[in-house]
Amino acid sequence: MEALDLLKETQRMCRSTECRLNCPVSGVCFLRNYDVMSEDDMQTFVSSVEVWSKKNPPKTNAQKFKEVFGDEAIYAISSPNVQALKDWLDEPYKEPEHEL
Repeated sequence: MEALDLLKETQRMCRSTECRLNCPVSGVCFLRNYDVMSEDDMQTFVSSVEVWSKKNPPKTNAQKFKEVFGDEAIYAISSPNVQALKDWLDEPYKEPEHEL
């Protein structure tokens, strides 16, 4: 995993859980102790984020739309540009920005 991808996935992981209380990697927030991590701990962390990322792929807009409005709502939408709507629904859902 490239460095930027690792940082993005770490950020996504931290935003998707109560990471500060129960980090899926180590049980506690690694960001608070990163300056004292050994090289083995760092490798374990990278591997753990990669595993988490594979198990938790980003949601698409369609998945989030169905969560909010139900399974049938997506079929009730009409649009002059149906292809643009289909393309948007297949894009990864982006959570609203908020401070950690």
